[in-house]
This record gives sequence, structure tokens and C-alpha cells, in this order.
Amino acid sequence: MTLQPFKPRPTPKKSLSWILYLSFFLIGSLLIGGFYFLFYSDFFRIKEISFEGGRLIADKEISAAAIQVLANENGFWGKILGTDHFFFWHQPSSDRIYNQLPLLASLKITKDWQSKKISITIQEREVSGVWCISDGGSCFLFDRNGFAFASAPETKGSLILKVSDQSRNQIIVGQRIFSGESEQSEFFRVLEIIRDSGLAIDYVAIKAAADKEWAVKLAVGPELKLSRIEPMADSLISLMEKIKALPLDQIGYIDLTVPNRLYYR
Repeated sequence: MTLQPFKPRPTPKKSLSWILYLSFFLIGSLLIGGFYFLFYSDFFRIKEISFEGGRLIADKEISAAAIQVLANENGFWGKILGTDHFFFWHQPSSDRIYNQLPLLASLKITKDWQSKKISITIQEREVSGVWCISDGGSCFLFDRNGFAFASAPETKGSLILKVSDQSRNQIIVGQRIFSGESEQSEFFRVLEIIRDSGLAIDYVAIKAAADKEWAVKLAVGPELKLSRIEPMADSLISLMEKIKALPLDQIGYIDLTVPNRLYYR
């Protein structure tokens, strides 16, 4: 008896094609359905945007600035999602949002998934004084961080600190006035030491760059000349009692530019 080699039964081509077509159809349906569900269904649409903390900045200004920054950060996907999509919203870049709204000190975005609610909480900058370019230049509000955040009229009196600056010819809203953290810290620390001693300040004068000096004019009394090169705060602490003991209403100025020394006239 002759044995015939085993030959597997061929799979019907129609059955295999039908399975492939069905698989492609199911996968395509899932992809299309998932795409529609994610990008176009109401499931991910936000129902409310709330605002908190704004006094000087209107809610619509905050919303417009945040949307513009987030649209730039989200790029292509942001355009597909749309501004009312839950995943469109996230914490924006601080520098970008501050450039849009210099009056902002901070902005925080929180999202509530269950209620589909976006909450935007802001803190506005607090005015530390008015910084003016000398010789009829512009004036700007600035905060404790030395951040110029709005134009302002020139002020008189001692209710708000005025700084008259002869060392520059331009200040840009949305940028810091001081060259660095040490200069900023020194400036505010000196003012605090003078105020804590019980002496009121009339104004501050930043001298021309070549002079390398700045001065604090007392409301009642002389001008205190300070160095812009040497740190003055620690030296001023040790000299305040001697300064207060002087007949301040009879003195034109007190020179404190040399650390731990005072000269007056």
C-alpha cells in the first residue's frame, strides 16, 4: 500500500478576507468613535469658569489673556480641542501670562472634573510706590518685587512713595526696574530701616549713573546720601540712633556713602 503525503486543507480565501475586513472595520470604528468622543462630545466640555481675587482686572481680561497664552502653548491640539474643552485648560507659563497682564502678581487654574468647572484665582500686585523718570519723564507703579506694572501720574506728598530717577531714560511696563535681587533687596531694606526708626520719607532720588549714589529725602529733615556700590543697610542700622540725635531740621544733608561713617552739613 502506498502512503500519500498529508496535505493541509487550504483555508478559504473568502473567510480570511471577511475576518480582515471585519477587524479593520471594528478598529476603524473604535478610532473614529474615540476621536469623536474625545474632541467633539459634550462629555469633556466645561460648564463654568469662575474667577476670584480680581479687583482692578476685569474677569473678561483675565479670561482673554489666559486663553491667548494657553492657545499658544497648546498649539495644534489646542485648536482641535477648543477653548471650552476640559483638557485645553492647564497652568500657564508665569512669564507669558504676566506679559499679557502686568498687574497680575499670581494666577492659578484649578479644574473640577465632576462639575466640569474651571476656577481661576488671581492676586493683583500691591503698589509700593511711583517710579518716575526725571525731567518730565513718565511715571510707573511698582511693587515690592521692583516690577513696573502700570503707568501712573506723578504724585506729590508722602502718602505714597515717589522715586525720581536720573539714571535712566526709559522704564518698560511688565519688566523689573532693578538690575538684580541684591539691588532690589537693598533698596527696600534701607527704606524699612528708616521707617522703623520713626522717620517719615518724603521721596527717593536715584542720582545720575556717573554719581553712583541714591538719596532718601526725609519728610522733616535732610537728604540721606547713600552709595549704589556699597551695601548700606547694615551700616545704616548702626548709625540710625546717631542720625536721630542730630538737629535734623537744621541739616542740609547727611552723607552715608562710606560704610559706618556719617558726615553732615
